[in-house]
Parts: sequence; structure tokens; C-alpha cells
Amino acid sequence: MLRIGDTPRTPCDYNPPRMPSSKVVFQGQTVDAETVAVTEFDEHANVYKLEDGTTLTMRTVVVQVARIDGMYDDTGNPIYNVRSQNVLAVESPENLRLTEDDTSH
Repeated sequence: MLRIGDTPRTPCDYNPPRMPSSKVVFQGQTVDAETVAVTEFDEHANVYKLEDGTTLTMRTVVVQVARIDGMYDDTGNPIYNVRSQNVLAVESPENLRLTEDDTSH
């Protein structure tokens, strides 16, 4: 688990300083929101094995979290807008990989 102040493992692990307010698009409307800093996280990857022998490893990296002012779900929790990026790693068997001979044309 990475805590704020720890050295990031990758550029995506950096969480910018808290910004007091911002505008986000929620359900087609631009609304006021407060950016909320991430103080702890524990990222897990999803691993998918394909029938051709390829393994896909995917994780979602949160870029920014904003709490929408004055909006709540049916149970009273505030509504959050989350910007994220997907990171994908592909590991294919040798017979599917491009070889140096294939690239020398």
C-alpha cells in the first residue's frame, strides 16, 4: 500500500496536491465539485487468460477524485466523480509474437 508522502512506483502513482474546487461533467451537466485527495490505496490487477494462450493483466489507476457538491445517492452517500486510466500488460506465447525476421522487411 502506498501512502501519501511515499515515493511513487510509477508516474501514475503520483497524486497531485488537493485542489479546493473544480467543475466536472456529471450526467451531461457541468457541476461544482470538491477534489478529494487519495491518502491510501491498494491497487490490484485483473488477470485474464485467453484461449490463444495470451495473458492480459489490467489495472485501473485513479487520476482524480471529486465529490459533487450537494448530490447524494439513495442511501445518503455523496456522489463522487472518478477520473481513471487503464494500464494493460500483454504476455503472448512465442508463436503469436512478431520476430526479428518479420520486422526486417
